[in-house]
Amino acid sequence: MANRYKMRNVSNLILQHLDYMSLLYDRQSGITHIIAEPAPQIIEALGHDAMKPSQIERILKKQYDIQAFEDGNSDSFEEIIAARLDEFVALGLAEKILS
Repeated sequence: MANRYKMRNVSNLILQHLDYMSLLYDRQSGITHIIAEPAPQIIEALGHDAMKPSQIERILKKQYDIQAFEDGNSDSFEEIIAARLDEFVALGLAEKILS
């Protein structure tokens, strides 16, 4: 069974979209993170819920043209989502819920 992920203190996060990147400010730590796609979309898909990478993938594939993103990429989109979520965990922005 795949692990689920949950953003910590979503109400403390401010996401500001720019042209090709986004800024994610964590009020609790006072740190601003510069993030690129698909990280902002993953954060928005998660919201306050705990989800598996496969669940997030389904949400994002409904909202965006993911096929264009996957062309020529050896990693699956689900693996990319899981990698971004693990980065959020390492930064203290998310928690991994072991299943």
